[in-house]
Amino acid sequence: MSDLRKQADELIAAGKMPSLDAVLSAVAEIRAEYRPKILAARTTEQLAEKILQDVKQMSPEEKQKVREHLDKAFGKAKIVHDHDLDAETDEVLRTMLELGTPLTLENYIDLAYMGRPPDGIEEDGEFLASVPDVILNGPRLVQ
Repeated sequence: MSDLRKQADELIAAGKMPSLDAVLSAVAEIRAEYRPKILAARTTEQLAEKILQDVKQMSPEEKQKVREHLDKAFGKAKIVHDHDLDAETDEVLRTMLELGTPLTLENYIDLAYMGRPPDGIEEDGEFLASVPDVILNGPRLVQ
């Protein structure tokens, strides 16, 4: 006998099993509240996937035009580092910024070790202590 069936039998025996109408009413309330949110999330995710596909197919010139429109619409954001010194002294970070590489630990390790990182490096405390804060905690955007 399954746990669910066992629980149902216990509720029935104790006289605490809700009526079918009560269960259906609760399901209807929950569905009314969450269905639009679920559909909106799906739509947003699908839109984001379509945008990424379109951007991948764009020429560098088209990407530049899009960037100009985004900068005009939202203002040109700049990355503010907790320690500006990191951007000046850390060659890997500086290269990532120059190339426009996303500032992730995975990308940092890949570039720092030229695609051949030692096993377990992402868990090495000494190495992590040397990684710039912006890589570990993410950049902050300001207008």
